[in-house]
Amino acid sequence: MRSLGRTYAEYTSSSRELITTTCASALLTPPAPMPTISQSRARCSVSSSQLAQKRPSGKLEGARVLLPAAEAAAALVAAGGDAADLVLRCCEDPTDAVGFSLRRCCQRCCCCGDGLLPSLSLSLPNAFCFFFFNPLLFGGSFCNNLSQLVAIADGSRRYVSYCKLLFNSNSPLVRFADDGCMRSVLRHMSGITSTVSRRVQQTDTPCIVTMQQMLRGKEDVISLAQGIVHWPPPAEALASARAAADSPNSSLYCADDGLPHLRDALKRKLAQENALTASEVMVTAGANQAFTNVVLALLDAGDSALLFRPYYFNHLMALQMTGSARELVLPPSLGDMQPDLSALRTELETRAAAGDRQLRMVTLVNPGNPTGVMVPLETLEAASELCKAHGVWLVVDNTYEHFEYEGEAPHRCVEGEHVINIFSFSKAFGMMGWRVGYLAFPPALGPSLFKLQDTIVICPSVASQEVAFGALSAGRGWVKERVRGLAEQKALVLEALEPLIKAMGPEAVQGGSGAIYLFCKLPDHAQDDVAAVKMLTEKFGVCIIPGSACGMPGHVRLCYANKDLETTREAAQRLKRGMQAIVDGDV
Repeated sequence: MRSLGRTYAEYTSSSRELITTTCASALLTPPAPMPTISQSRARCSVSSSQLAQKRPSGKLEGARVLLPAAEAAAALVAAGGDAADLVLRCCEDPTDAVGFSLRRCCQRCCCCGDGLLPSLSLSLPNAFCFFFFNPLLFGGSFCNNLSQLVAIADGSRRYVSYCKLLFNSNSPLVRFADDGCMRSVLRHMSGITSTVSRRVQQTDTPCIVTMQQMLRGKEDVISLAQGIVHWPPPAEALASARAAADSPNSSLYCADDGLPHLRDALKRKLAQENALTASEVMVTAGANQAFTNVVLALLDAGDSALLFRPYYFNHLMALQMTGSARELVLPPSLGDMQPDLSALRTELETRAAAGDRQLRMVTLVNPGNPTGVMVPLETLEAASELCKAHGVWLVVDNTYEHFEYEGEAPHRCVEGEHVINIFSFSKAFGMMGWRVGYLAFPPALGPSLFKLQDTIVICPSVASQEVAFGALSAGRGWVKERVRGLAEQKALVLEALEPLIKAMGPEAVQGGSGAIYLFCKLPDHAQDDVAAVKMLTEKFGVCIIPGSACGMPGHVRLCYANKDLETTREAAQRLKRGMQAIVDGDV
């Protein structure tokens, strides 16, 4: 047996002919539509009893099975009966073999559906083993980046492209129900990828990192992608930073939940500005860390949580990392991008009536990221009552609380023993790099949050907390002045989106009532939002976020606060030309 670790360089040359001759006709032809479970059962020609007769010494545990490819595929499909399709391709020569141990893939899958195959080891020459499981059976999400498996086959460009089309990180094709399955495959792939946790495999790649990589090496591209503001912190905050740099206390730990004088100031702010009077406060290293603390405190692996699409991508990633990726409930928002509370009510009541495990947590972002829509108080209160009635936590991310606009609903908060509020200094005070956020939570949750805080960060940077304390002294009026100045920038970007509005109507562009975003639908002929973003970047020199990163393919997100007025003006001109090209079908 040769290790797959030695194969990448060798297979690029030695496998070229094998790929194109043995596999081309079978795997370059797009597969037929996925059969139903009953159709799959009907077509199986090898029964479980027949398969049992093939077992050496009456069992397959630890044995090496050398069956012709077609016979092996039929036998494995028959063994489970529930697997819709299994395609197994290998050449007939067993002397140059690469071993794959697919151990206990799933108690219901084709490898061990009826207990006949508790462990299977196949000798696969030149390593072509691809499994297509019926998503109706498994219903789960795909372990990310299985496309790495086909890296050894890059001697055929079409073959690799076809496999990557099937095995992309967003495809809900395969669900591995046992950690051991993916790990055993990856162990044989040293030199191509390392074995990492299944939770990380199932976590989306951060789209901001993808955008940064897209921009790397490119000149004269203006980014309206990342959700930041263009102004620096207030003078009071910078003065606190200079003082903190000279203070020996800045090099020490502080209390896990934050500097006492900062926490006291935050409690006063919450009472005066947010009408939150019964909540405890914990300072965190940004709002994302606050949300991660909450997720780890509330959810066990396998618990269900709900996000409305389009969602904030880092919220999804935090939930995926808990091991609950398969249990996420992701209903769409309403047409105006408000949360669909009727869908939430149906989900909660259906689970309650069926005696199923209830949702553990519902997350709202107010105002919305990526939608740029302010959620009115009556909607927040209705969501809170629904969650309370069913014993579900409501988590509200208020990162953009200060970004409210004239003529629009003001920002409001709700409070309760089942409600957690998240806040941030990053956006309003221009403190993105200082990494300070905070939680307002029911006191009973404190001991659990302290465990997480002490393990993850111990305490936020003392110097950063002093900067935040200085920012609070500048006050909300300082922020309002700068938010008011965004009106012209927002108008420039809205005008740049006129081609979409003229072609599709005003409902094509949502947002602008809160936060710093506009969320836009692309024309029907340009639903590949990633391709649209790439075209805008490469041909027009302006970068935005694809909606697929937020669970809404065929849309894009734009930020109108991250550049100064003159740079935004130039970006808007480029964007308008690019959007016209998209409407005209140039994508």
